[in-house]
Amino acid sequence: MKTIILKYKKLSVVAIFLVVWACNSDLVEMNLNPNAITKIDDKFLFTSAVASTLDSKSGTFDLRMGSQYAYIYVSPSLGRDADKYTDFNQLVYNTTMSDLYTGPLKLINEIILILDEKGPDAVTNVKLSMVNILAVCNYIKLTDLYGSVPYTEGAWARKNILYPKYDTQEYIYHDMMDKLKESITVLKSANPKDGYPGYDPLYQNDLTKWVRFANSLRLRLAMRARFVDPNNSKTVISECLAENLIEENSQNALRGFTNGDIQELNNPWYNLYITKEKWKMSELFVNQLKSTNDPRLSIFVKPNSSGGYQGIKNGLGDLDNGNAFTQIQYCSPSENLYAKDLPAYFMCADEVYFLRAEAALFQLGSGDANQLYQAGIRKSMETWKVPEAQISTFLASPEAQLSGLNEDNFRKICTQQWIGLVPNFTECYSNMRRTDYPTIGQRTGTLEKGVTDGYLPKRLLYGTDEFNSNNANVTAAVAEQGPNRITTPLWWDVK
Repeated sequence: MKTIILKYKKLSVVAIFLVVWACNSDLVEMNLNPNAITKIDDKFLFTSAVASTLDSKSGTFDLRMGSQYAYIYVSPSLGRDADKYTDFNQLVYNTTMSDLYTGPLKLINEIILILDEKGPDAVTNVKLSMVNILAVCNYIKLTDLYGSVPYTEGAWARKNILYPKYDTQEYIYHDMMDKLKESITVLKSANPKDGYPGYDPLYQNDLTKWVRFANSLRLRLAMRARFVDPNNSKTVISECLAENLIEENSQNALRGFTNGDIQELNNPWYNLYITKEKWKMSELFVNQLKSTNDPRLSIFVKPNSSGGYQGIKNGLGDLDNGNAFTQIQYCSPSENLYAKDLPAYFMCADEVYFLRAEAALFQLGSGDANQLYQAGIRKSMETWKVPEAQISTFLASPEAQLSGLNEDNFRKICTQQWIGLVPNFTECYSNMRRTDYPTIGQRTGTLEKGVTDGYLPKRLLYGTDEFNSNNANVTAAVAEQGPNRITTPLWWDVK
């Protein structure tokens, strides 16, 4: 798998640009330095936008909350509120949203402005198509965590939209699917020279891979909406299956990191684990791998001192959790899950095969559901370099066969997709909410029930920053969507 190393000089130029951007033009005009940078080529912004879209940030939702809502990790300290189903701290709610608007979406909108100034032509259309795909990537994250979010007016302070309205998730989903379709149409017949040759850290300006990626994203959206919006989803699924999709791991959408001593080029999860927060593995995740003799067990989980594998139950009270973390039988993640060079995965071939298997199972698309299901398992295991003999053995096991009732087969597909999405914990959590697999029942006994009566949280809260700065619009969104609570389901969460 290719890794992506961003060049310092590109990021430095972008940093200089952002400083200039933030200045008040009226004040700068009287002290204008004729040698200062006042404009920047959109290709530098594109490089940075790709990197920040496919980032792996430790301080926001994905690691501290997503990993526990997805029942992969258990936290010893900073993530306890999430594991106990209580309202998490406002910093996480605020930064999870603001980081995307002030980071990649701000860069993407600046590129759009630059391209608009150049006027419509073949080059502009190709670049806008690539940029629109990036925008969809970011809005998928936002809307799948919060529901209604600023979309049509999001991150447009440069157009003096300081109080952006919120769009419904239904509108956002339909518009994202339309934008991806338009981008695919343009890029299929585009000249690669009109893209970003030399400045594309994702696919090195291979537009055929961009088409596969966009079409795969569109399939993800249609499958996620299929329970609430079956007619439109069926049409979109059919269109996606008629186009090229991500099929090989060489086509995966990811950001690579390096194994060197430069911390900025390492996956940030490494430093967090080493210096601050040594989480443990979830009992549910470990038991799933153990019970099926999954060869990824030793790849994901570090054995205890006895050579065994045991995870900690999610939802323990503080005392029980603290006691568990002092006991040596409970396993930590393998270094593979926090390595310096662990890529930040956004979308991979295994997920696409599982989506196709689900579509085939429910007659939403052609193909053999079992073959597609097994292809997904294989691609996941190949990502983690499982030896071929072990892959073949697992594929011959009952867990890798779709042979029962449709609902049981659906459970198998969703469970393998849950495993395959690791360490993209946000997607693990989203797919669990969509499918209800793996089954996370209501907590009973002494387990923490938090503010959800023991049920898996449905969404993130709109943070205090939004209510302080954009009160009228976020209040209107709450009135339309439902109470600003983690128990309020999203539009597509109806299963």
